[in-house]
Formats: sequence, C-alpha cells, structure tokens
Amino acid sequence: LPYNVNLEIGGEFNIRGREGTNLLLVPGKKIVQTSRMNTWQTGYTSTVIFEFETIKGSQALLHFTELNCPSEETKIQEDNWLKFWKNINGVRVDTIDQTIIFKTKGPEMMYNVLKDYKLLAKTLKAKMKFEDNGGCWMHNNKVYSIVTSSIENKQIIQDWRSSDWPEDIYASVVQDLDSHEGGCRIRSKIHMVPYDKVKNVEKQWKSNMWKKIRWYSM
Repeated sequence: LPYNVNLEIGGEFNIRGREGTNLLLVPGKKIVQTSRMNTWQTGYTSTVIFEFETIKGSQALLHFTELNCPSEETKIQEDNWLKFWKNINGVRVDTIDQTIIFKTKGPEMMYNVLKDYKLLAKTLKAKMKFEDNGGCWMHNNKVYSIVTSSIENKQIIQDWRSSDWPEDIYASVVQDLDSHEGGCRIRSKIHMVPYDKVKNVEKQWKSNMWKKIRWYSM
C-alpha cells in the first residue's frame, strides 16, 4: 500500500516511501515528525516541521522546515517536496527583500507617490486602470495592486498579484519608509510570491518601479 498513516503521537507512518514517527501533533497548528526516505542510507533521519497559519478566507499558509537532511539528498528532496505540494494543489511561496535608497526624495514624498496610484502613474509615465475600490491595474494590465493599510509617511501595505499567478494568490507587500541622509530609505518585503515567479517579480519592481521613480524629478 502507498500509505500507512498514524494520527497519534509516537505513531509511525509510511507515505509513498517517506517513513517516520510523529513527535508532536497540534491540530490545525503544528506537526513535528522524524522523517526519512526509504532510499536513504541506514542511520540517516531528518526532522520535518509543519506550522499552519490561516490567512484570507479558507486559505492556509504552511511554514515548512526540514532539518538534518543528508547533504547529498538535498536537491532530490527539494524536488520531492515540490511535487508533493503540487499534487495537493499547494503553491510554494517565498519572500523578496529589497532595500532602496532615494537620495533626493524624502519619506513624505515617497509615501504620497506609492500610496496615490494616480500620482504613481504620473511618476512612472504609465497608463493605469483605476478601480472603484481603490485598486489599480498597471504594467499593461498584468499587475493588480490595492493598498490595504498605511501609516502616514512611515508604512504602506498592499495586496499585489500578477495575472499569470495561480488564482486567488496575492502577495503582501510591506514597505517601511524612514529618513536616510537627507533622503528616504524603503525596506520592502514582498511576502507569498509563487516560488517560480520570484525572479520575474524582483525584476518588475527594480525595473518598472524603483528605477523609474529614481529618474523622475519632482
């Protein structure tokens, strides 16, 4: 049989060649297991940790960690998990961390540009489609963004997605602004970006946003 599942602490399992023991089971929150593939050499065992977080609607965000995986098995194991997430309709996501310095534009100016989509369109010299709910389509209608909360001149949080992402997947963009040597420093974290789209999103923000704002003189 491909599956042998045990839902008790201390219970052993075998799921398509991955075998181990349950160390901790907290319903809806956390699972900790010893784990090994039956193709690994004798004596090799990893520890896997699943931590669950409810986000929008019925969506769940899973923080997954595997510790002590044999180094020669790391790439194979990463591929195994990617296939597993896909088989259960999961989307692996990652976080993009960017820090941008604007030497001649202060926090107030940058806050207004990033929060006001009409001002942003003027700054980028780009056509945008504005929605009644405050959202905006940009970059040839390929990107949707809407500000969900803000702290004046200090922080902007927005939901952001590209049209080629899986349905109902939105990144959370958190931009923290502060004064820096007469200008503005922005620490931008883009959470929940589909793993296979990370490089494209990094490039979009660098080329279509930060670089163009630097060139614009206000």
